[in-house]
Amino acid sequence: QARAAGKPTENLDAWDLYQRGMQSFYRRTKKDNDIALEYFSRAQETEPGFCLAFVGAAKAHFFYGRLDIFGLSEHHAHHASAFENARKAIELDPTEPLARVALGEIHMQAGEHDLAAQQIEIAIQQNPNDAAAYFRMGHVLSWSGKPSKALEYLNTAMSLSPLDPEMGPQMVRKAECYLFLGEFEDAVHWGQKSVAEPTTGNLGFYALMSALGHLGRALEAERVHDAMNARFPKQDGWAFIKRFANRALTNGASRALYLEGLRLAKYPGSK
Repeated sequence: QARAAGKPTENLDAWDLYQRGMQSFYRRTKKDNDIALEYFSRAQETEPGFCLAFVGAAKAHFFYGRLDIFGLSEHHAHHASAFENARKAIELDPTEPLARVALGEIHMQAGEHDLAAQQIEIAIQQNPNDAAAYFRMGHVLSWSGKPSKALEYLNTAMSLSPLDPEMGPQMVRKAECYLFLGEFEDAVHWGQKSVAEPTTGNLGFYALMSALGHLGRALEAERVHDAMNARFPKQDGWAFIKRFANRALTNGASRALYLEGLRLAKYPGSK
């Protein structure tokens, strides 16, 4: 990615455009995601049969589609575009594990965890050393009520790629797993590590606040809330987190534990 970024823009081919796009994507901001999608679109135009250009576009639309960035109507539009690009990527190369992971991510975002796990399992079979596939499998298992099994996959992902650009989100998933297991001190530990990473989104802060709430540490949770607002000034607050929990956390016990922790943390609007 660094080599691609150093090339003059007039000399870029599809591979370089894809790498530039991924470099922007991993910065995890809306502005950088706009840039990433432009690079992926140019890669598709440069080489219409290039599978990874469609994988990148699927991931960019997946990022746009998160409910904490856009309103519900835009979420649906980006969700549809993400599906379209992921399916096109698999059509172009059914053996590309990153395409399977991308489609799995999109199913996961829709709460379709069985379909997500099916695609990600294919990716692991195609490449047993793919850290991204293990990460997303851990993600799916965590949100669908299997946190102990999820931790096995997350630990594998971290060992395979200890400097992964998605290390922050992986730490968030570990914090959530420990939260769902009722191991709140461990959840706080991984939540604190996650929010120290610049690529961590607001879900890391929510997981940390929930764990602190269960431990009766509401004052600390309030400081975490202030830090989240400083990093992400435009928040939907309690409406967003309830929408997220009801959509993504398909296991009722996990969802209840998550939301109850935020209530105990005195999260604004949670009464």
